[in-house]
Amino acid sequence: MKSKFLKFFAALMIAGICFCAVSCSSGTDTHGFLLNETEITVLTNEESKQLKVLKDNVEYHGAIRWIPQDAMIVSVYQGYVKGVGVGESAIQAEIVTDSGTVKLSCKVTVKQSVTAEIYDVTVFSGLGDIDVTLANGLYTNGATVTIQSVTKANGNTVDVLKQVNGRYYLENGTDQPLSADRYYVTYRLSLDGVTKDFVREINVKPADRYENIFVLDAVDGTEKMFGMAANLEFLTGLHRSDENPGQYVTYTDDGNTGYDEDNGINQTRGEMLDSLRSEGYDGFLNENYAGYDTVYRMYCKKGNATSQPLPFFYLNLHDTANPLWTNLNADSLPEQLYLNVWMRVWHRADSSEEYKLLPAGDEWCYLYKSMNDGETQIGDGAGIMKTGGTWAHCRFDLSKIIVQAQGADHIAVGMGVWCNAENNYGKGEFLFELYSVELDIPNTLSSKDGGDLDLKLYGEYSGVFDGYTFEVKNAQGQVVVSGDNTNTRVSLTQGESYTVEYTLKKGEKTLPNKYVRKIGGNA
Repeated sequence: MKSKFLKFFAALMIAGICFCAVSCSSGTDTHGFLLNETEITVLTNEESKQLKVLKDNVEYHGAIRWIPQDAMIVSVYQGYVKGVGVGESAIQAEIVTDSGTVKLSCKVTVKQSVTAEIYDVTVFSGLGDIDVTLANGLYTNGATVTIQSVTKANGNTVDVLKQVNGRYYLENGTDQPLSADRYYVTYRLSLDGVTKDFVREINVKPADRYENIFVLDAVDGTEKMFGMAANLEFLTGLHRSDENPGQYVTYTDDGNTGYDEDNGINQTRGEMLDSLRSEGYDGFLNENYAGYDTVYRMYCKKGNATSQPLPFFYLNLHDTANPLWTNLNADSLPEQLYLNVWMRVWHRADSSEEYKLLPAGDEWCYLYKSMNDGETQIGDGAGIMKTGGTWAHCRFDLSKIIVQAQGADHIAVGMGVWCNAENNYGKGEFLFELYSVELDIPNTLSSKDGGDLDLKLYGEYSGVFDGYTFEVKNAQGQVVVSGDNTNTRVSLTQGESYTVEYTLKKGEKTLPNKYVRKIGGNA
């Protein structure tokens, strides 16, 4: 009896030993089970790394229990490991087999990730060196920052970086201005063996003419667009930051780059520009300005024949970053100052039809103040929409939204298309085209009442110019009055028409292009 008991006890001991060998395995070959990695490094709040269980070197798809050793350091979900806090821990995978539980372990080292808040910058050419120092508080504490390169949009490296008193600048003075282009500054952040690069875009706008400061966004094909095109009733935060939700379309003599057999839109540049002018466009974009022949086109499909939800287009316009938003006050701006947004919409009921332009007036447009932490609507309602024709001209009176608009990093526009029973509530497909976003100041003065006229130019806040001279010419081209920015009031003959030519100066530099205004006798 004793002998049988001893044999039974011995058998139990052997079984226990075998069970323990299976249960306590830590990454070695255990009944053919292995982890694809036994030691990994992850970063805090970065993308996860995937651990896989292998059975005889083939990925195992059976039940696996994943267990973090310290949830304050590391987390795991279905094999995907993420860093939570800096330190060392382990991930355990448990697989239940007929022979017992296999436990596989992977050592995990979690390091601090490096992050930086990078904001793009819009400046004018030749208006002073551009500070590109990455400020403390905008990147991971303790990380070292170096600037690796400065390149232009074509990828070529440019030698324009200088360091003064520990700060980094791009040379952009009057004597050595940066040419109008897009520049990319690459920063490298390093911390505890972790290295990551970040890129800042510097948009340098031309500053050779007065009109430059009034074109907030020429939609010239170079800006990285963010936004959305959706079928929704109210604007939400969903998908607002979608990169490139549409495409740039350039109109040419032969058609446009957005044409295909499906949409059939083969309008030429001349036809597009003629339609703009015939419907009242008198802005600054012309053959001498990049973007005069370009739009940004977005697509949206409305599948329901009900009034709601509406087709909606939203664009975050980074190129509208401008000194204007920090200089919205009575001293720097005229009493009448408007923001003009020009756009139009194509529509077809179904794919068997051709796209046709919708009559303007069935759209509404809202303006948004885009800040680093999001955006808020500017104003109490939509801008005034021009009716008639096909181009929607949305006009915002800036004098009424000065307080709300001040301090914007840039602005965004949102446009909805109102649909009614006459067009089956807009069921079908839409193509939205944005042409330009510009400031509008009265360009024509009047001499009908006689007396003094003030020929002051606004916009010195921009830095593009700090002084100017002018000549007033009569209908015969003779100079009748001349002056400068120190005394801009003139007396002219009542009811006569004149032309004013301005020569703008920046320090000792004279801008190459004159600015011309009209004085109408009956205006």
